[in-house]
Amino acid sequence: MREIDWNTISELGLLEKINTEIMHPLGLAISRNPETGLSNGAYISPDGVFNYASGSKSKILTDKEVKSKISEIVKI
Repeated sequence: MREIDWNTISELGLLEKINTEIMHPLGLAISRNPETGLSNGAYISPDGVFNYASGSKSKILTDKEVKSKISEIVKI
């Protein structure tokens, strides 16, 4: 079994997907340290709202794209 860190999860668009679809509606946002690829947990919004900045380009990939990239990682 292989592992991927939070940087890879972010590169796959999964961090944004998790935050947008699950965490943000709850007033939470998973954070990561891009230097280490580790996460200390989630931020709690003081006003209960989290949104990505307007004009931010989405990194969310299709399931097919994610599976393809994971296959590439596993082959390494």
